[in-house]
Amino acid sequence: MQDKSRPEAILETVRFLVDGFLCLESRLYLHSFDGRAVRVSIVMVRRMSSFAQLIYAVNSLSNKFRVVCAALLMLIATATLVAPQAQAVVVGVGGNKPYFNSMNGVRLKVLVEPQSAPFAILHDNVAHPVGFDIDVMYDLQRRLGFQLVENRFFPVDVRQGFDMLYAHDADMLIGGLVASDKHAKNTQVTDVIYSSGLSIIYSNKHAAVESPSDISENTKIGVKHSSSAEEYIRGVTKANPKVYNNIIMAYYEVSTGEIDAVVADRPSLKYFEKLIPVADLKVSESIFDVQSGQFVFYLSKHFEYKDVINKALKDMQADGTIYRLRKKWNLDS
Repeated sequence: MQDKSRPEAILETVRFLVDGFLCLESRLYLHSFDGRAVRVSIVMVRRMSSFAQLIYAVNSLSNKFRVVCAALLMLIATATLVAPQAQAVVVGVGGNKPYFNSMNGVRLKVLVEPQSAPFAILHDNVAHPVGFDIDVMYDLQRRLGFQLVENRFFPVDVRQGFDMLYAHDADMLIGGLVASDKHAKNTQVTDVIYSSGLSIIYSNKHAAVESPSDISENTKIGVKHSSSAEEYIRGVTKANPKVYNNIIMAYYEVSTGEIDAVVADRPSLKYFEKLIPVADLKVSESIFDVQSGQFVFYLSKHFEYKDVINKALKDMQADGTIYRLRKKWNLDS
């Protein structure tokens, strides 16, 4: 059997690579969680497949033309392998989506309630908190292309935040907020980003408060002001809750025995339990009032980009971004 010429060998090698990548494409996608590297690979596959038929066509040419075409195809293959790396940031944040960069040039004033760990927490810089909601916002920014006013978030008390939204002095309010009918008339909300429920934290040094059935009119319960926990305790139990502007003070008073327990969103309770083990606090296993634990971002009534943001959030759910951020901030514990 006659040995193949160098051009023929090159063409056959490239053709083999193309066929292999085409076979792997669906597997790469199905095994994606975070998806960024995989999406880059799929772009590479699609580029290679776009000139697959050209390779087969070149194979039928005379030797003279094969040499020239083989060299050109090798250059194209090199560009195919390299270019996606330079475009990884674009592809990884939705560059192939219709809404991508659709808010370019838009400036948003985003308020944040920063006492709602792990959703939003003041960390080294008051203008740049950290948390689950913050990470979601940054990912939305990368996908949609909007800018933050003064390149920062604005920390506010939750009541001040809603007042500013009502007055159209801000565009968004985030920070561990749940959907509530009482704000429906004057604001909009995004689709649900995360679902949880209420739970109870108490001191191991004092009597356990494991479930709502343990709460009587004499039980000293702490809640955060204007929260779903306050609504629940006032509406469902006979207890008269102690309301706190700063929920950290409620945790402190549980640890010292001044109050019996705190009712709040379960992710916040679990975060604090793990953050300060010396306080010897325990989060009960009971989860209740799940219907009020639908976490959203609030939008000004006249905000024009609700649909675009919801489309991006839907894709963040689908491509594993929200899942990854939930794991990062231990929201599923």
